Amino acid sequence: MLNNNNMDEDDHFDEEEEEGAYINNEDIEEEIELNENDAQPEDLEEDEEWTTDLEENENTEIEIPDESFTSFKLHTDAIYSINIYEDTNNKTIKGITSSADDTSYFIEFNNNLITPIKQLKLHKDTVLDSKFNFDKTLIATSSMDGTIGIWNGLNGELINTLEGNNGESFEWIDWHPKGNVIIGGSSDATCWMFNVNKNVCLNVFAGHSQTLTCGNFINDGKLIVTGSEDASIKIWNPKTSECLITYSNNEKNIKSFCQDAITCLKHKDQLILCGSVDGSIALCHTEQQRVISHLYHKQLHTDSIEDVLFHPQLQNILLSASMDGQIGIWDTKANLSKQVLKNTNHLNTDNNTKLIGVTKMLFDDANPYLLYTCDINGGVKRWDIRTNQIEKVYQGHREVVTDICQTADYLFTTSEDKRLLVFKK
Repeated sequence: MLNNNNMDEDDHFDEEEEEGAYINNEDIEEEIELNENDAQPEDLEEDEEWTTDLEENENTEIEIPDESFTSFKLHTDAIYSINIYEDTNNKTIKGITSSADDTSYFIEFNNNLITPIKQLKLHKDTVLDSKFNFDKTLIATSSMDGTIGIWNGLNGELINTLEGNNGESFEWIDWHPKGNVIIGGSSDATCWMFNVNKNVCLNVFAGHSQTLTCGNFINDGKLIVTGSEDASIKIWNPKTSECLITYSNNEKNIKSFCQDAITCLKHKDQLILCGSVDGSIALCHTEQQRVISHLYHKQLHTDSIEDVLFHPQLQNILLSASMDGQIGIWDTKANLSKQVLKNTNHLNTDNNTKLIGVTKMLFDDANPYLLYTCDINGGVKRWDIRTNQIEKVYQGHREVVTDICQTADYLFTTSEDKRLLVFKK
């Protein structure tokens, strides 16, 4: 457990280390796989049962109270993402959603209400991702119909449509941090980069063999990282489309890496953290071009990793959230799983001890020891990772919670129950 002795708020962890260095120089590339004779994470039991759905009691409809501050209910199918920013000029919060009803909503949160600025209607299939650009003047939406819509960030009017991957789904998009250039990862195993102002394709990044599940601009837009169902991570040069680094078990210089599809990734400085369907996570260094740690505990994660996080202050602490209902907190210095949070059912049922799959994680912007999690039962919870305790449960969603974001005072969450909910923190 992370206690007050080693995770006190006043403890400046590794403050004498070189800036940007998160692992000691003596750390070596290796796979950490604990067995029955090794020290186990706290409260981890071999025979723990878990569940991954809402079928606690098939014959009884569970009444779920809606404790949200306000809600948005105009979507007619599952909502998959929410991206927001605070419009300081107008003292409002602007947001953009993406939904299985083939639309996005450009919304405004003001005077305790969510109002639609415009429904964005272009796509002929599910909208999977939507994001504001660097200066919030543009919106991008990506769809399973193989197009990316570019919209005016003030009024939501359509500006143009980007195409080019033979109609294959754009699974995700990411804007360049300093300009109107966007990348999109496709189900045809390629990544496309467009100049939005000129409405032209700048480069196509080919080298993966299966769907690109995640990706981002990194290093201030000087590099691109992509993760794929082919169990690899690749680093690309945006200008030349050259693949600079491949992290995979098939690479001779890599001793150990994820063995199944990559599901998620995060980046911080020169580090890439990814999660896999095989229940493991890998920490990679782009400058050193190596896998620093491949962390796996066969008794911790027994299902797919759905989200990963760097701790915002403690440089050696990583987090992983899994469909097995457990949140692993890893110490890369000790090369072990330091702590386990068990996400049990928040509903009032006969069995509140079963583990519920976790879909998303988010650290509180103001307090780096408070962690928000979302799950497949509609649960949203706030944990204190110093004590392993749940501080608050935010009830309202009835199905899988798909995304979460925050302002200083509010949480915004989306769900397959077709609703966007806003909770007071």
